[in-house]
Amino acid sequence: MNHRSFDTLGLSPSYSCQPDPELPGDGDWRCPVHGFGRDGSIAAEAQGIGRAALRTAVRYGNEREVFGRPIGMNQGLQFPLADSLARLDAAELVLRKATWLYDKGKPCAREANTAKYLCADAGFDAADRALQTHGGMGYSEEYHVARYFREARLTRIAPISQEMVLNYLGEHVLGLPRSY
Repeated sequence: MNHRSFDTLGLSPSYSCQPDPELPGDGDWRCPVHGFGRDGSIAAEAQGIGRAALRTAVRYGNEREVFGRPIGMNQGLQFPLADSLARLDAAELVLRKATWLYDKGKPCAREANTAKYLCADAGFDAADRALQTHGGMGYSEEYHVARYFREARLTRIAPISQEMVLNYLGEHVLGLPRSY
C-alpha cells in the first residue's frame, strides 16, 4: 500500500487455515475463526490500533488551533471521534465475552468471529477518522497516523476478510445456505 509495505506474510504450520477443495481455483483458502486463540487475537490488535489512533486524534484536536481555537471544538471533528469511541467500546465488550468463553474452554466461534468483525471495523474507522482529523499531517511520520491507518486496514482482510466472517456467521450461526 506504501513504499514501506512488506513483500509477503508467511504462515506457520500451526496456522488454522486449510486449503478448501470446494472453492474454485487452485490454492484457495478457507479460514473461519473457529475459536479465539491465534486467529481471533486479530480483534485485540484492531482494538489497540483503533484506540491508539483515537488518542492521537484527540490529542491533535486539543492542540491544533485554527482561528484562535482548538479544532476539537468543532462538532464536525468531535462527533466522528466520539462515535469511534462508542464503537470501540461496544466492540471491546464482544471481544471480552469471546476471551472469557475461550478461557473457560467453552465454544466461542460466534463470539470470536463477531469480535474480529466489529473490532476490525471500529479500529479501521477510528484510524480513518484520525487521518481525517490530521488532514495532510496525517501522512507525516511525526504522528504515526498513516501507520495506524495501514495496520488497521490489514485487520479487515487478515487472517480472514470481513466477508468470510459474515459467511461464517450466516452459515453456521444463522443456518443459511452456504453463500460461496
